[in-house]
This record gives sequence, structure tokens and C-alpha cells, in this order.
Amino acid sequence: MITYPDGQPAQVGDRLALAHRQHTGVVVEVIETADQLSNWGLKDPGLMIDTSYGGLVFEPTFTFSPEEIALVARGPKLGQ
Repeated sequence: MITYPDGQPAQVGDRLALAHRQHTGVVVEVIETADQLSNWGLKDPGLMIDTSYGGLVFEPTFTFSPEEIALVARGPKLGQ
């Protein structure tokens, strides 16, 4: 299970504050299984985020810090 720096589990649809709260984003996929990593061509687990500054951006879990990524609100899962 991927969690934010505050310990809450990451979920598709979560609204985030990014980069010292200068930007926002929405989680479009929580990438953690071997199949997901393979499908995305990634080596590390993390979040695919639709950001306000650059479209889809992948944030690997090893980069998570309270200053860089914070849960603002739970959103409905995308596609619902």
C-alpha cells in the first residue's frame, strides 16, 4: 500500500498539493504491483498524477516528503 508522508493511503481521485503547495494535482493511478510497473515501464512504485503544471507526472514513493506532496481532499475515483 502506498501512503502519503502523513501515513494516509493513496487512492485514485485524491486531490493533492504539490511542490510546497504551489501546484495541485489529482491521482490517476496508484502504481505498486509488478503488472502496473511493467505496464508503465517503471522500476519504482509511486503515483501517476495529473498536475496543474505539466500534465501527467510520475512521482516515485522515494521522493515523497511533506513539502512535496500532501493530500488535500479525497475525490471520487476517476471514471465514476
